[in-house]
Amino acid sequence: MSRRVNVTVIARADGPAATAAVLDQVLSALEAPGAGRGKPERYDKFPGCWLNAAVVGELPGDDAQDVVARLAARLPLTGWHFSGDEDAADAVWDADRAATQAGEDDGVPGARWILIEAAHPPGDEPAQVEDLTPLATGDLTEEEKADIVAFLTEIAADGTGAEGGPRPHG
Repeated sequence: MSRRVNVTVIARADGPAATAAVLDQVLSALEAPGAGRGKPERYDKFPGCWLNAAVVGELPGDDAQDVVARLAARLPLTGWHFSGDEDAADAVWDADRAATQAGEDDGVPGARWILIEAAHPPGDEPAQVEDLTPLATGDLTEEEKADIVAFLTEIAADGTGAEGGPRPHG
């Protein structure tokens, strides 16, 4: 099984190029070239900061928490906040909190905030398990079978779906 990993960086930077350079440092430390990048955007919540994100790619691992912890350990930073579970997890590093907690130097120059997140790849999400009781048609009377057929026919005829809304017509 694999996990899709994304990284988001908020950097103190003069513009998009400097922000991309900070993201490059993070991706290099993660030993990941990045499968796709977003365009750097101003992050007005922190004046003078820019946000940039990248899809790191799909990495092997059954446990998202483990994948995130392994990646966070590759960065020269302490003070990570981890959350999530085996299906989806993330780690956040905040320069202000890390400096307060550990008196840490700037391990990734220019980085103010870093998010590493891992989850199932698109289309690979776990199925929701429902308790279903199979319908044993052999146990139904002819009248019960006729009632079910009539009900299904009525639903199909009036254009409503299982949730009561209109069904798409194609």
